[in-house]
Amino acid sequence: MIIGVVTEAKDKNILQRIFKFLNVKIIETEENPFKLVMVSIPYSKQKLEKVSLRRISQLLKKSVKKARKSGAEKVIWSQPIMRLMCEKGLEMPEAFLSDGKLFFLRLAPACIRQTAAETGEKLIYQSVCISDSKMDRISEYLLRELCYDTKRMTVVTQNRDRAERFCEAFFEESGLWVEVRSDLPKQAGILIDVDGGFIRFGNALYIRDIDFGYKLFECDVKSIDIAACFREAAVLKFKGIYSYDKKG
Repeated sequence: MIIGVVTEAKDKNILQRIFKFLNVKIIETEENPFKLVMVSIPYSKQKLEKVSLRRISQLLKKSVKKARKSGAEKVIWSQPIMRLMCEKGLEMPEAFLSDGKLFFLRLAPACIRQTAAETGEKLIYQSVCISDSKMDRISEYLLRELCYDTKRMTVVTQNRDRAERFCEAFFEESGLWVEVRSDLPKQAGILIDVDGGFIRFGNALYIRDIDFGYKLFECDVKSIDIAACFREAAVLKFKGIYSYDKKG
């Protein structure tokens, strides 16, 4: 598979920033089950905030076309560009929007078990809180996957009617009573934030991405976004990427 990545210019590429052209670089290695087509726009991460939305939108559209012309079947964004798009409300329907967050949440139970084992935590004694404003099906999946790993589970949602109906049926099914509330509890051993797409252990340890062993060559893109390009991504070998940064 060929995956396109639209990214910002690196500081060392002075000519690109002066003459404002799109740069295309193809990366292929036996260590990756894909070929990368990197298309960089002529602005560094620091300069992106100062560029007009119209100009950024034009550049991103051209970048997607460049990537596809080079054979890219899927196109994803670097993290700085993704953050900018979210902050400015930019929508780019022309590009493949990797559902990395959903794939990350699918792997969250295995990632939690792995992290608990690595940190020496007894998962059975930990409280697990799932925060999901809409109470989507992914939260139902998480409850079913983790109900035998812990004795205490909480759902925080604005859709309390749906959550309470599900949790009542879930109690009959599993024997585990799940607390439903509208605000986060003061203490939660493990928090799965469905809306934010991250896991928090205690008050300080965050997991927002998963390492699949890909070689990305300084490309600032989430591994989970690349893995989500494959409908059946290989997940035999992976581990959480830890951070103490609250902002991600």
